[in-house]
This record gives sequence, C-alpha cells and structure tokens, in this order.
Amino acid sequence: MAEIGSPPSYQQPVVRKKNTAVIIVVVVVAALIGGLFILQQSKKNKQPQVPAEKETPSPTEMPKIDKKDVKIEVLNGSGIAGQARIAADALKKAGFNPDNIKTDNAKDSDHKITTVAAKEGFDGVAQEAKDALAAVFDKVQTESSKLDKDNKFDIVVTTGGIPPTPTTGPSASPSAIPTGPTTTPTPSSATTPTPTSSTPAPTH
Repeated sequence: MAEIGSPPSYQQPVVRKKNTAVIIVVVVVAALIGGLFILQQSKKNKQPQVPAEKETPSPTEMPKIDKKDVKIEVLNGSGIAGQARIAADALKKAGFNPDNIKTDNAKDSDHKITTVAAKEGFDGVAQEAKDALAAVFDKVQTESSKLDKDNKFDIVVTTGGIPPTPTTGPSASPSAIPTGPTTTPTPSSATTPTPTSSTPAPTH
C-alpha cells in the first residue's frame, strides 16, 4: 500500500520523458546554432579575398646624360670617301663634343643604311644622334642590340648609302658675278656735248 503524500509511481516516467525531451530540444537548438555558426564561417572563408594592392614601384629615373660627354665612333660603312666625316660634322652641329668623336673605316663597305648602336642607358642621346644624321642620310635606323658595357665608345655610328650632295657656290648662276665690261658705262656718245676734259662722275 502506497504511503500517503507520496507521488504516484506513474508520474516518474512522465517527468523523465519531459527531461529527455528538454535535453533533446536543447541539443537540437545547440546543433542548429552551431550549424549556422559553422555555415557562416564557411561562407566567410569561401569569399574571395581581395589581394592587397601592391604598390607599384616608381621607375627609377635614369641620370640625364650630357651629350658633350658621350664618346662616339663613326665608321665609314659605304666605302665612299669622306662619308664618316660628313656624319661627324652632322653630330658636331647637333651639339656633340668634337673631341669625343672618332672616325674610322668599318670592316665591311657595303652598308646601305646608316645605323646607330648605343650602350644600355644611352637611348636618349642615341635618338638625338639619329635625328642629326637623318638630316644628311636618307635612311637611318637604331640597332636593337646594345653595345657591350666594356666598349670604350658609348655610341657607334656606321654610315651607309649615299648622302645628298650639299649645295655649294659653283652651282650659283654665273650671271650673278659682276664682270668688268658690264660695269663700265658704254653710252659715251650721249655725253658728246659735254667736253671730255670736264670732271668725271664718281665711280663709288
């Protein structure tokens, strides 16, 4: 016989079931929360990370080269006498130092185009040399290959082709040169009324 005041024995399983249900709910909720947290973390990890912008290094400025200090070798590559001198004169007029320009003959004398080769870092002055030579040669091009750094010259010019013939004085019209007979006044007969012994007119 059950004691008075004690709960019925059938209530204990009900309480256990309730506790079990609460635990299951808590576990499910915790699992859901954990799942959502893991899902959010995975989404964050999957998002493409924008790489940090790398600072582009500013190009180092090459020191400006004074063309008066540039050493130039001019080689006659056409076999035409005096062609290296013509090229050297054009470079001198462009401001290059005459003392730093040397002339010589190239190994071959069948060059058809005047070429300009330069050391690394001398592209600017090589372009100036090319522009100066283009005034006297019909075809001038820059060599893509650079001169060896141990070369004693900074720029090597090899002439080619035939430069235009400069216009000189003998091509002027001979009529421009005054001659003796044309300067002497001829109409002496018109002055016959005037005595020849009178004072002559000034010649200057």
